[in-house]
Amino acid sequence: MSSIVTTQAPPISAYTIIVDPKDNLAVVKLASNTSVFERMSRDLDLSAGGVIDGTETIDEVGARVFEHVRRVASGEMQAKAEEHKHREFQLWAEQTVSL
Repeated sequence: MSSIVTTQAPPISAYTIIVDPKDNLAVVKLASNTSVFERMSRDLDLSAGGVIDGTETIDEVGARVFEHVRRVASGEMQAKAEEHKHREFQLWAEQTVSL
């Protein structure tokens, strides 16, 4: 069974989605705005900035995020953290939510 945990990192306006593809954790990083994503695109997987920019709806971004997380969780693709062999992770939120 796969699990997903989300956290927020206020200093960079990014959100992290941790998926468990068959007991191997993967960290998918989501920027909340386009400028953060453009500055950190080597480290971030996705941007939700299209909502603020007016180029995407919340539903479109949600579908794109869901599909990306599904592909990472199924092993079809790697998250940027996996590609670059990043192993560090810090929880910024006071609480995490497990779905």
